[in-house]
Amino acid sequence: MRLLLGFLVSTCATLAVAEGLPMDFSSFAPGTRFDYRDSESGPFVDIYVGEENGLHVIERHLGNEYTETELTRFFSAQGLEVRREYANGRIVSYAPFNCERGVGDCRHEITSARGTTPVTTTTYQENGGYTMEMAFASGNLRRRFFRLGDHGVMEFIRENDRQSKLESIRPPGQEFSPTRP
Repeated sequence: MRLLLGFLVSTCATLAVAEGLPMDFSSFAPGTRFDYRDSESGPFVDIYVGEENGLHVIERHLGNEYTETELTRFFSAQGLEVRREYANGRIVSYAPFNCERGVGDCRHEITSARGTTPVTTTTYQENGGYTMEMAFASGNLRRRFFRLGDHGVMEFIRENDRQSKLESIRPPGQEFSPTRP
């Protein structure tokens, strides 16, 4: 019975992948930059590093010259996030993937130095985008609205009073100077 339950849970997660909202990396060369503005922290840039060990890699850079790497995100060949590595050394793995972009009901586990945490998400379409509700075993609940653009790139995110918005996508070598607050 336990084996059957495990199979069903993994099948549900797999169905969420099939109906999920993956990022399509086929159109991006290494060095492609995604320029964002955040209502709390100001501008930041995500840089597509390329493929490493079968995973697509995106680094998030902050600071006046974007020299501070805040985190590195790793995506499967299917374009779904499977791991994050933070500048402070914290590593978070998602199994089977980070369900924040899976449509419908989805379950995943977050594994870090603190242990393993089961998480349930429900994502549904509304108002030209998606609303994601994430429930943690501790009882905490997060709610986020987001819109995706071409290739599954996150264009807009709102969580509570905080908003992040994509300002531009630049191919490698193209300069951009965002307005600083």
